[in-house]
Amino acid sequence: MKRIAITHKNPDFDAIASAYAAVLLHDLDGIVTASSYETSVKEYITSEDVDIPLIHMKEKDIEAVESLELLVITDCKLAGRLEPLDKLIKKRLRRLLYTTIILHTDRILTGGMRFTSKR
Repeated sequence: MKRIAITHKNPDFDAIASAYAAVLLHDLDGIVTASSYETSVKEYITSEDVDIPLIHMKEKDIEAVESLELLVITDCKLAGRLEPLDKLIKKRLRRLLYTTIILHTDRILTGGMRFTSKR
């Protein structure tokens, strides 16, 4: 796991969707989370067959990461909202990308989500 996306604590649908868009755009290994999800997101992820590469890490696992090739931060303007994932920023990084991917949710479909990007 050298290429990852992270987002704010207690991620909601737009946080997960932005991070997933980053996974697809930048060929990342997955979305790393360290906290629980917003209730509706957790219910959706556990009740539907969702193919989103979510990687849950405990703080000790985060501290064990030595380096990253690429870290993409989505849907978060304040580093404090990333805790404890903010520790990954201080790791030896080859590339850090902070991006805002604005997504408009047309609707949530059973078995998946459909998103359209706005520019």
